Amino acid sequence: LCYTPMIHAGIAAKSEAYLRQTFTTRASDSPVVVQLAAHDPDAAERTAEGAARVAAESGNSVAYFDLNLGCPQKIARKGRYGAFLLESDVDAAARVVERL
Repeated sequence: LCYTPMIHAGIAAKSEAYLRQTFTTRASDSPVVVQLAAHDPDAAERTAEGAARVAAESGNSVAYFDLNLGCPQKIARKGRYGAFLLESDVDAAARVVERL
């Protein structure tokens, strides 16, 4: 089981360079779990698609996506993800989960 570092979907959805810098994999990394910090379903979906593409280029695939709903850090409040998203906008969290 191989987890990625936390990938900020709002940034990764706009920057292929950020995604490739944050997420690298190789065929022996299996299964791969992509951890996402997200509140926007569109950004989460684009990031998931990009991560799946990066994994496939390395002969791998993504087993599942893990939406961060537990991070208590202040940066999570500012970015609207982690525990703060679950506390303040459970509907947004549900929309992201539904989209993924």
